Parts: sequence; structure tokens; C-alpha cells
Amino acid sequence: MDASALANAESWLTLLNGAKLVAAFLVAIGVAIEFGADFAARPYEKVVKDAKDLQLKSLENEASSAKAALVDAQEKIVSAGLKIADAERHTGEAKAEAAQSLERATDAQSKIAEANERTAKTELELAKFKAARVLTGEQRASISKALHSFSGQKYDLILPRMMEPGSTLHTQLIFALQQAGWKLQSVQTGPRRKITIAEAIGAVEIPSVRAEGASKFVMPDIEIGISDGWIGINVCFELGDVMAPQGIEPHDALVKALREAGVDANLQSLSEEKLGLRSFPPKTGPTVVHIIIGSKN
Repeated sequence: MDASALANAESWLTLLNGAKLVAAFLVAIGVAIEFGADFAARPYEKVVKDAKDLQLKSLENEASSAKAALVDAQEKIVSAGLKIADAERHTGEAKAEAAQSLERATDAQSKIAEANERTAKTELELAKFKAARVLTGEQRASISKALHSFSGQKYDLILPRMMEPGSTLHTQLIFALQQAGWKLQSVQTGPRRKITIAEAIGAVEIPSVRAEGASKFVMPDIEIGISDGWIGINVCFELGDVMAPQGIEPHDALVKALREAGVDANLQSLSEEKLGLRSFPPKTGPTVVHIIIGSKN
């Protein structure tokens, strides 16, 4: 190797060794600074750590308080839910009880209405039962008009031993039939009584009740039959009447006329069992309509 190359190599080696020393020095200074910085940083690290610990503790306390508040809130929610459920149950019970009370009240009102209706009907029936039986002028006129085509028809009358007080039904019926031209005759069998003045006035035309030149009323010789056990108005015929020329047309017409006038009446055939008397005599003449008025129905 020539001298210049060696000198150059030595120069570089010296430079590198110097650089090593500088580097070693710098490393020593860095280590010293590191240790010094660590020593100097310890108080600050403690302050930071204490601050962090305090903050962490505060956060933990806040978290604990928040958890406690959450638990309390949850308990309150559960309690409120139970109270709501209990209130709803009580409300449901109250509604059910109210519905039952309303139903009971409605049922009671319905029963009261039914009782009132029954009472009214009973009072009406009682009033009808107590009321005397009468025929109005309009009813008498209706009956007379309907039966005028059977003018001259004979009939007899059977009554109970005692009519209800105030009843003028039979006398007014006698008058209505007289206006239609029907002729009242005596009952031919069974218990009988003489016709009364009130019955006679309706049964006989006014001109005929006075004798020629007389000034007093002349009673007709007519007998009314007596029979209890009948109810309502019964228009009766004998079995032999069915074969008569007119049959039982007058009987049917009388029943129809009474009903159209608003008076209930029944058409019946006479028999010994029904009348409770001897049978009527065998048919020997014109048909006779038997009118039997019983007690109120």
C-alpha cells in the first residue's frame, strides 16, 4: 500500500474513533438525562396519578349513585306498575259491580213495571166486576137495528135470583128487543117469578099497557125464569129448534148483535144438565129464543 492510501485510511479511522467517542458521550449524557428526567418526573406523575385516582373515585361514586338511583327508579316503576294493576283490578271490579247494580236496578224497574201493570189490570178487572152491567143508548139502538128483520120473534128470559147492585142489563135488553119487535113471553118450566114493573115497561109497547079508558098501568101476565149457576149472557136453543123452518137463525142473529154492540154472549143448546131444571116441553109451535143471563164473568 502506498503512503497516501495508508494515510487516508488512518485519517478515516481516527475520524471514526472520534465519532465513537462522541457517540459514547452522547449515550452517557442520554442515560443521565433519562435518569434525571425520571427522577424529576416522579412528583408530577404522582400528582397526575392522584388526580386520576380522585377522578376515577369520583366517577365510581357517581356510577354507584347512578346505579342506586336506577335501582330506586326501577323499584318505583315496579311499585307504580303494581299500583296501576291494582287500580285497574279495582276499577274492573267497580265496573263489574256497577254493571251488576245497573242490571239489578233494571230488573227491579222491570218487576215494578210488571207489578204496576198487573195491579192496573187487577184494578181494571175489579172495577169491571164491581161495575153494574148496563146497555148504553147506542148499544140498545145497535141491537134493535140488527134484530128488526126478526120482528115478531118470541123469547123468554131466565135470570139469577139476584142481579148485582145497580145492574139494569136485563131491563135494557128487554127494551132493545121490544124496539126490534121481539115478544117476551113467560118461561114454561122451572122456578119462575112475576115480571117486575121495570121489566114490564121495557117489554110492552106503551099504548098496550093502558086499558081502554083506564088511567093506571096494566101489568102484563109474564113470568121470568129463575136459575143460578150461569155466567154471562147465554142465548140458548132447544135441539128441536134446529129442524124448525127458521132453525136457529134468530139465536145466531141475537148473539151477533150483542157482540157487535160490545156485549159478550154465547150460543148454547139447552139440556137438562145445563139448565138444572126439567127439559123444555117438546116443540109444538114457533121457535122460542131462550135468553139466560147469569152472574158477571
